[in-house]
Amino acid sequence: MTISRKLLLVFFLFVAVAGAVDGHFESLGVYTPAPLNLAEAFAFGAVLFAWYFFDAREHSFVRSKLLDVSVIALSIVAIPIYLVRSRPEGQKARAVMVFIALLILTGVLTWISLSAVLWLKQA
Repeated sequence: MTISRKLLLVFFLFVAVAGAVDGHFESLGVYTPAPLNLAEAFAFGAVLFAWYFFDAREHSFVRSKLLDVSVIALSIVAIPIYLVRSRPEGQKARAVMVFIALLILTGVLTWISLSAVLWLKQA
């Protein structure tokens, strides 16, 4: 398994934990504390950038500084651009479709972990 794939697993682990933490605070009837939201954002940004860094290396893609910053600041736009620019002909559309599927999976995983915590706290 490549480093970039391992980092995707770490990302999804973070998603599940963040959903569970949000569910905990929601069960208390309060918002998740801002410092915790900030820490989550930094963790997600770091893992996404690490994935991009190692994936670019695996595909022999020369990264630009603008794309480096965009992957952190505007991930939902920058990652599909990166995928289209870094993949060979015939694999571009598939890479973007996989990204969209993983984006949907992120939302579903967040909802499941949040709901599981709420359900466990009600039991």
